[in-house]
Amino acid sequence: MSETFDDGPFSLLQMFWGNIVARPLRCSLSVIAIAIQVVLVLMIVGLTSGVISEWGKRVEGVGADILVQPPNSSIFFAFSSAVMPETLGQQMEALPGIDDVAPTVILTEPKNLVMIYGIDYKRFNALSRGFLYRTGRKFEAPDEVLADDIIAQSKHLKVGDHITLLNHIFTVSGIVAHGKGARFFIALKTAQEIAGVENRVSMFYVRSKGDTEAARAEILKLSPNNRVRSMSEYVTLMSSSNLP
Repeated sequence: MSETFDDGPFSLLQMFWGNIVARPLRCSLSVIAIAIQVVLVLMIVGLTSGVISEWGKRVEGVGADILVQPPNSSIFFAFSSAVMPETLGQQMEALPGIDDVAPTVILTEPKNLVMIYGIDYKRFNALSRGFLYRTGRKFEAPDEVLADDIIAQSKHLKVGDHITLLNHIFTVSGIVAHGKGARFFIALKTAQEIAGVENRVSMFYVRSKGDTEAARAEILKLSPNNRVRSMSEYVTLMSSSNLP
């Protein structure tokens, strides 16, 4: 028994080395194939984690501390539908713990999956310190659009340029610093017309007067069927394990 036990590891090592010597090409291909799979998995995980983390920071940069979405809605806004009545925003603004409410229609350009926000400029801008303009001004006409500096650089856009989004031609009125959720911003009414959702929105960005949990409870009491998350809760959900 002792001889069999002692010879075991030696025999396995000898067999392993002998297999490499006898079939070097097959062994090399096997090692390369396994290495490629491992590298691809690491790249995909790293890329996914980076994209999700960057998206979470952009949503956080809007300046809201509460997100109000329809029931069973995804944490990834590209999958959101505009089904919430716009009048709900006015009702939330009347609550004692609410400071500002910004209704938002979320659209996605199908060609490159770039996200577009339809916003009420005054309300959306009031959620934080406002848009930081690199150049230009806010949109004033229905066919004008704001672009963030990242998408403007990648597409070589400047103020006055025309760009086709959602099969509509828009004129770039301004270029702003990135980090406000979307890459492009258009008027709320324009987004509603494009999506065919009159007086409907995809979600509400809400800023409380300081007590986030109390404001969240007020919103849930007003509209118990909707999904109401604090921004801190939302950020914790931004992980690759929650991808749909």
